[in-house]
Amino acid sequence: MQRRQEVERALALIAAVAVAASALAWMAMPADVRVPVHWGIDGSPDRWGGRWQVALSLPVVLIAMAVGARWLGRTPAGETAIVASPHAWRAGWIGAGLVVLVAHLGMVALAAGLIAETPLPVVIASAALMIVWIGNAVAKSAPNRVTGVRTRATLSDPAAWSAANRLAGWTLVLTGLVVLALTLAGLVTLAAQALIAGAVATAVVAALAGLAARRRS
Repeated sequence: MQRRQEVERALALIAAVAVAASALAWMAMPADVRVPVHWGIDGSPDRWGGRWQVALSLPVVLIAMAVGARWLGRTPAGETAIVASPHAWRAGWIGAGLVVLVAHLGMVALAAGLIAETPLPVVIASAALMIVWIGNAVAKSAPNRVTGVRTRATLSDPAAWSAANRLAGWTLVLTGLVVLALTLAGLVTLAAQALIAGAVATAVVAALAGLAARRRS
């Protein structure tokens, strides 16, 4: 299936770029280097990693994503999702893969001394763009068991699916745009908090919209 292969090839390429970046930057990383690899809700680093963790952790995640997409895309549920909501399938896998790649390139560059500042603002901005992409796709998705808002109400009633996923999609788009604007304004901590708040709001409003639509039908 062409759509499935597009995602698999994109994820394989993203993973290959991450591995290549680690290999190229390895010798430039001091053996005792320590760089932030995780940040708290206030935007401050709360976990640090050395050369091995920086070089290997996110490439391993990307390889696992590539394997997972290949496996899931060949299951009955995955095949249905690709046919019913190809844009959501593509946006979810490739969008997430690109954000992970951006985070990896930033950490590798920081560990190798190519940049002096934390890559967190760039990672949050890329996540905001991913959310806009996914939100637009989810708003147009059709019922399936892999992508979109999947609850008992939405899976049993097409009207509930449409209402919940349309509202969830546009809530995600709005969240992404707000997060991107805050990041570009230099309000990185507020942007990270808005990202979390937007994810929670999306889940709540989508569930309520799905239940309301089911009661009306």
